[in-house]
Amino acid sequence: MAMRYWIDVSHPGLGTFQRITGSDADVVQQRADAKLAQWAEQWERQQLRYQRERAVQMARAQSALRRGAQERARDEAREYHAARTSEADALTIEATRQVGAIEGLLASALGVDVRVNFESLKDRGQFADPAPPRPSIDRNPPEPEPYDGSADLPPEPQPEYRQA
Repeated sequence: MAMRYWIDVSHPGLGTFQRITGSDADVVQQRADAKLAQWAEQWERQQLRYQRERAVQMARAQSALRRGAQERARDEAREYHAARTSEADALTIEATRQVGAIEGLLASALGVDVRVNFESLKDRGQFADPAPPRPSIDRNPPEPEPYDGSADLPPEPQPEYRQA
C-alpha cells in the first residue's frame, strides 16, 4: 500500500478550507503553497475592490454632507433675509408715522399762541438773608517799593572740579 500525504490549508479572510492529498510529500507541499498563493492574490484583489468601494462610499457621504451644509446655509440666509426684511418694514412704518407727525407740527404750532410773558415769571419777593456788603475798590493803590537786593536769595552754585 502506497503512502498518502495530506495538508490542510485555509484562508481565514476568505473563509476557505481545502485538504490537499497526494502520494509525494513534496508535490503535496507545492500544491499547498500554490493554493495559498492563489488565495492570497484573491484576497488582495478583494481588499482592493473593498477599498475602492469604501472610497466611493466616503466620497458620496462627504458630498451629501456638503449638500446638506449648503442647503442649511441657504435656509439660514433666507431666514436672515426674511427677518431683516420684516425689521426694515417695521422701521419704515415707524419712520413714516414720525414723518407725518413732524409734517403736521408746524401747522399745529402756528395755530397756537405760544408767547411767554417773562415779567410774570420773575419773583419779586424779599430774600431771607441780607445782601452781602459791597467790596471796596481802591482806585489808587500804593506804589510798590523798589527792590534793594537785600532779600534772602540762595547762594549761587559753585562748580566742582575733580582730578582724575
